[in-house]
Amino acid sequence: MKRLAPILIVTFLTVLIIIVAPFTHWEQCRICGVQKIERGFFRQKVDSWSLDEFDEYGTYAQWKELNKADACVHQFTEVKHKTPKMTLEQLAAPENH
Repeated sequence: MKRLAPILIVTFLTVLIIIVAPFTHWEQCRICGVQKIERGFFRQKVDSWSLDEFDEYGTYAQWKELNKADACVHQFTEVKHKTPKMTLEQLAAPENH
């Protein structure tokens, strides 16, 4: 029993940390470049911590000018390596895995 107690404590703490840990899910529209950042706690999204970011001077502005439109039907993909794509050319380029 004495040998089992430390293993149970470590297992319990590991599971607790995984469940309680805050998270961030970062996506970017592959069409216009709008970014969506979802943050949460206890595996639940917290709206006040999350945001949709419209870059009026970057990719979204370029997309609006080229398409003469104000609304995009977003197709979100996950941002890799914490580096969003900064131009429409980068958005149109195929993913390198």
